Amino acid sequence: MTGPDGQMIIGPGSWNRYECLIAIAARDARDFPTAVRKGDLMLLWKNSDTQETLGTRLYRQLDRAVVAHGGKQADSVSAWKPAAEQGDLHAQVHLASYYEGRQDWRNAVFWTRKAAAQGYAPAQYALATHFHFGRGGLPKDLNAAFDWMLKAAKQDYAPAQNNAAILYYLGDITPKNDRQAITYVTLAASQGLPEAIEQKKEFLKVISADDVIVGEQTAQDYIERRTAEGRWPPPANPDMP
Repeated sequence: MTGPDGQMIIGPGSWNRYECLIAIAARDARDFPTAVRKGDLMLLWKNSDTQETLGTRLYRQLDRAVVAHGGKQADSVSAWKPAAEQGDLHAQVHLASYYEGRQDWRNAVFWTRKAAAQGYAPAQYALATHFHFGRGGLPKDLNAAFDWMLKAAKQDYAPAQNNAAILYYLGDITPKNDRQAITYVTLAASQGLPEAIEQKKEFLKVISADDVIVGEQTAQDYIERRTAEGRWPPPANPDMP
């Protein structure tokens, strides 16, 4: 499927592409709330090919659609900012993505922090990357980056689990723990995350068999518990609380 400028929209699956189409149609009609509602669950999906978020790319395309039809993207910001200031998570995530798309890191970080504080895992993951790169006035704080990454990983957000696995293996920020690395990469790979599937193959070459066995068993026990609770597999697009 292509966007209004003829470029392909890349998403993690056909469901996301369908939602993109609905969002674009709504934005073309200047129905901003519907456009955002259909797009908000995709806002922080990472595109491994371009190292962008799906939301960033989606909203750039939607902006062009608005301009082509004589609208103003600022209308959307004006509509959502009051709700965001009142603590509406959907509005905060929308604004974070809007400003990220313009590389306005100060505002992107501001709204990402608000959403992350409400426990939204993709926002926690995004905030970890902001701390990692020191964006938007944040210090380059690898410890804070790890803490936020782990918060998202513990909510079964696969990209965060994969990154946590790498950090546990490297042992630069947190004490090296190969068993934890295997546990987290197994959880992420079990959700079908391509990067995690490849990362686990690499780990199996360098991590001891004993640590692999323990790490995989820990992951399996966790999956079984979550399955019994009706919470595994987690949704591909995490719901907002």
